[in-house]
Amino acid sequence: MEVEAIWQIASTTDDGQRRMDKAYFEEAVKVTQDLVKIPSVNPTIGEKEISHYVERYMKEAGVEVVRKNVLPDRDNIIGRLRGSGQRPPLAIVAHMDTVPLGEGWTKPPFDALIEDGRIYGRGAADMKSGLAASLVTLKYLAQNRKQLKGDFLLCATIDEESMMQGAADLVDAGIVGNDATLIATEPSHLQMVVAHKGVAWFEIKTYGKNAHAGTPYRGADAIHAMALILIKIKQKIEELGIEDPLVGRTYVSIGKIQGGEKTNVVSGNCRAEIDLRYPPPLTPESVTALIQEIARTGGQEVAGTRGEALIMIPPRPSLRIDPQARILTDMRKAYREIMGSEIKEIGVPYYTDVGTISVKTGNKKCLVFGPGNIEQAHGPDEYVEIDQIGKATHILARTVELHLAE
Repeated sequence: MEVEAIWQIASTTDDGQRRMDKAYFEEAVKVTQDLVKIPSVNPTIGEKEISHYVERYMKEAGVEVVRKNVLPDRDNIIGRLRGSGQRPPLAIVAHMDTVPLGEGWTKPPFDALIEDGRIYGRGAADMKSGLAASLVTLKYLAQNRKQLKGDFLLCATIDEESMMQGAADLVDAGIVGNDATLIATEPSHLQMVVAHKGVAWFEIKTYGKNAHAGTPYRGADAIHAMALILIKIKQKIEELGIEDPLVGRTYVSIGKIQGGEKTNVVSGNCRAEIDLRYPPPLTPESVTALIQEIARTGGQEVAGTRGEALIMIPPRPSLRIDPQARILTDMRKAYREIMGSEIKEIGVPYYTDVGTISVKTGNKKCLVFGPGNIEQAHGPDEYVEIDQIGKATHILARTVELHLAE
């Protein structure tokens, strides 16, 4: 689709009224390309260079900007448009980091190549297009704003792809709290995410005894015990049979496993890392107890071994937005005006910065909306469809207007 045709869709309401100039759409595409061209892999490269781009962009837009250090050479960048204080603040949260490249790329990962209506590159979907749409929304409101009744913030964060320490620091530093309404511009395929599946990471360890492979009965095979434990975890998760209409069923993935010393030595130790995604009514406490019990007992038939499960990160609960939150009404209306149809409301199996903020504060006014498809995230030849960047920017800007200015 040609850029002009895309813009006509993205910036014309059902009554033919243009609410954003074409230049903002074109800028959102350019900013996406600029951001993709800046590697910000977590943790090897980090966000230093990209944070300077974000800070400079905000300042040139005439926005009040704060650089908040979180970790060595890793800073959150916060832009703020001040309102009258009649309403609580609205904050968009967008992370600057990406996952590593991995294997299998056929497109250059940092060239921001445009091909067939798509921008290719690491972070194109997750989430440099969402960050670009947020930056252009901030600029648009700075240049065209009505009097805002509450503060509008754009928080560009570090470390979302790991421990989400940037989001946690927003709370610890008092930048966002329980009163704020929060939008993460993660890739939602222009759907409104109203529920997050819970997430828990565990390290499973098994301990045995080394022995010569010719006399294995003198040892205790820790890898064998680990295999039994992991199989039993998978089986138990299947047996739970719990499924939620928004976020689906429980899944467990074995992300990493290592153990043993040498081919001809009975293994004396083994460790594995697992990722558990779970719906309500499961809780952090219930999934922790389940995994720890299986780790303790699952390998017992391998004589002389023992196992344990350690929490890698505090389990995050499943979340659902307050159905009475005003932001739901405002985004539904903005989407209807611009797209001429009703927005689809979904749950997702991944966690976001706003989920972390919700857990720390108890805030239930958190949703996710952005360009790109999560199916493109973290894989080779990641891309975002160009038309979604313009549509997302327009919908975000109109949502902020409805929430803070009308």
